[in-house]
Amino acid sequence: MRVVLMQEDGGSAVLTDEHEAASPGRPVLVVEAADVRGVFRPRDLITGPGGEQIHAVSVVMGWASEDGRLPEELAAAHAFVSQLAPCASASE
Repeated sequence: MRVVLMQEDGGSAVLTDEHEAASPGRPVLVVEAADVRGVFRPRDLITGPGGEQIHAVSVVMGWASEDGRLPEELAAAHAFVSQLAPCASASE
Protein backbone atom coordinates (compact mmCIF):
# COMPACT_ATOMS: atom_id res chain seq x y z
CA MET A 1 0.00 0.00 0.00
CA ARG A 2 1.16 3.51 -0.80
CA VAL A 3 -1.10 6.53 -0.31
CA VAL A 4 0.13 10.09 -0.79
CA LEU A 5 -1.24 12.48 1.83
CA MET A 6 0.58 15.53 0.50
CA GLN A 7 3.01 16.30 -2.26
CA GLU A 8 4.04 19.88 -2.96
CA ASP A 9 7.13 22.07 -3.27
CA GLY A 10 9.42 19.04 -3.27
CA GLY A 11 8.00 17.69 -0.01
CA SER A 12 5.76 14.71 0.57
CA ALA A 13 3.90 12.74 3.22
CA VAL A 14 3.06 9.14 2.39
CA LEU A 15 1.36 6.28 4.22
CA THR A 16 3.03 3.07 3.15
CA ASP A 17 3.62 -0.49 4.24
CA GLU A 18 6.38 -0.79 1.61
CA HIS A 19 9.01 1.00 3.74
CA GLU A 20 11.56 -1.13 5.61
CA ALA A 21 10.21 0.19 8.94
CA ALA A 22 6.68 -1.02 8.13
CA SER A 23 5.14 -4.44 7.88
CA PRO A 24 2.38 -5.68 5.56
CA GLY A 25 -0.91 -4.01 6.48
CA ARG A 26 0.77 -1.82 9.13
CA PRO A 27 1.83 1.37 7.37
CA VAL A 28 4.15 4.08 8.57
CA LEU A 29 3.98 7.79 7.75
CA VAL A 30 7.01 8.83 5.71
CA VAL A 31 7.57 12.60 5.63
CA GLU A 32 10.19 14.19 3.43
CA ALA A 33 10.06 17.98 3.51
CA ALA A 34 12.47 20.85 4.02
CA ASP A 35 11.42 21.33 7.66
CA VAL A 36 10.44 17.77 8.68
CA ARG A 37 11.92 14.47 7.63
CA GLY A 38 11.39 11.01 9.08
CA VAL A 39 9.44 7.81 9.40
CA PHE A 40 6.65 7.92 11.97
CA ARG A 41 4.34 5.46 13.71
CA PRO A 42 1.00 6.62 15.18
CA ARG A 43 2.31 7.61 18.64
CA ASP A 44 5.44 9.34 17.35
CA LEU A 45 5.69 13.10 17.74
CA ILE A 46 6.44 15.21 14.69
CA THR A 47 8.20 18.48 15.47
CA GLY A 48 7.43 21.37 13.15
CA PRO A 49 9.77 24.22 12.23
CA GLY A 50 8.49 26.38 15.11
CA GLY A 51 9.05 23.62 17.66
CA GLU A 52 5.38 22.69 17.89
CA GLN A 53 4.71 18.96 18.23
CA ILE A 54 1.87 16.81 16.99
CA HIS A 55 1.35 13.07 17.07
CA ALA A 56 1.56 11.37 13.68
CA VAL A 57 -1.88 9.83 14.28
CA SER A 58 -3.37 13.34 14.56
CA VAL A 59 -1.89 14.30 11.21
CA VAL A 60 -3.37 11.21 9.55
CA MET A 61 -6.77 11.58 11.25
CA GLY A 62 -7.00 15.23 10.20
CA TRP A 63 -6.13 14.32 6.62
CA ALA A 64 -8.61 11.42 6.58
CA SER A 65 -11.44 13.65 7.84
CA GLU A 66 -11.22 15.94 4.81
CA ASP A 67 -14.01 15.64 2.25
CA GLY A 68 -13.48 13.58 -0.88
CA ARG A 69 -11.24 10.83 0.49
CA LEU A 70 -11.29 7.68 -1.61
CA PRO A 71 -12.03 4.27 -0.04
CA GLU A 72 -8.40 3.12 -0.46
CA GLU A 73 -7.18 6.32 1.23
CA LEU A 74 -9.51 5.77 4.17
CA ALA A 75 -8.43 2.12 4.38
CA ALA A 76 -4.78 3.18 4.61
CA ALA A 77 -5.62 5.75 7.29
CA HIS A 78 -7.59 3.13 9.22
CA ALA A 79 -4.68 0.68 9.02
CA PHE A 80 -2.38 3.37 10.45
CA VAL A 81 -4.72 4.50 13.24
CA SER A 82 -5.72 0.96 14.22
CA GLN A 83 -2.14 0.27 15.31
CA LEU A 84 -2.99 2.17 18.48
CA ALA A 85 -3.94 -0.59 20.89
CA PRO A 86 -6.12 0.39 23.83
CA CYS A 87 -4.12 0.81 27.01
CA ALA A 88 -4.70 -1.85 29.63
CA SER A 89 -6.32 -0.59 32.80
CA ALA A 90 -4.37 -0.61 36.04
CA SER A 91 -6.74 -3.22 37.49
CA GLU A 92 -5.93 -5.82 34.83
